[in-house]
Amino acid sequence: EIPDEDAEKITRVKEAVDYIETHSKAKK
Repeated sequence: EIPDEDAEKITRVKEAVDYIETHSKAKK
């Protein structure tokens, strides 16, 4: 079981990665 704080961090990291991937694909 993941504590809420850790889950929040993981979610933010995943969102950041998705954001970066989307924008780097758009640039190419």
